[in-house]
Amino acid sequence: MSDKNLSNIDPSDITGDINKISGKRYYANPLDGLIYKSENGWKLYDHTPHPTIDTGMVKVRFGVLLTSQNDISACIDIEQLAMFMKKMDQIVLSSFLGSSKKGELLIQITLSDYNTPKVDVGTKDDVDERKIPYLLDALENLKGYVTKKDSITFQILYGIN
Repeated sequence: MSDKNLSNIDPSDITGDINKISGKRYYANPLDGLIYKSENGWKLYDHTPHPTIDTGMVKVRFGVLLTSQNDISACIDIEQLAMFMKKMDQIVLSSFLGSSKKGELLIQITLSDYNTPKVDVGTKDDVDERKIPYLLDALENLKGYVTKKDSITFQILYGIN
C-alpha cells in the first residue's frame, strides 16, 4: 500500500513506530511517508544468525520487510540479498563504532534494477549525525545488488549505545 490516507484505518491497527510494528496491519513509514499494509500483521525478522550483533557500541535490533517475502524471492536471489545485508551491517558497525552518542538509526533500503540502492535514514535520540553523510555514501556505493524485476524495500533498526 502506498497511500497517505489514514481515514479508513482503525487507529489501533496502525503504528509509525518501528519498535511497535509487530502484530499491526499498517505501518506509517516515517522515512518515506507511505503507509504499508500487511494482511496478517507485521513480523520482525532477525537477519543475523544470532539474536543481535553486539559490538559493545552498535546493535542490530531487527529488520522489517516492506515487500512481501514472495515478491522478494521473485525479484532477487536470497543469497545476494543476505550478502547486501551483511555488507550493510559492516558499514553501519564501522561507521558508529566508538561513538559516544546513544540512539537509534533506522535505515530503509530499496533495491531495484538500477545499480545503486536507494537509501533513507532516520535517527532518534542522540545519534552522531555528522557520520550520516559518510554512511549514506558508503551504502549508496554498494554496487551490483540489482533486482530481476520491480524493486524491494526493507528496513533495519540499529541501536547505537
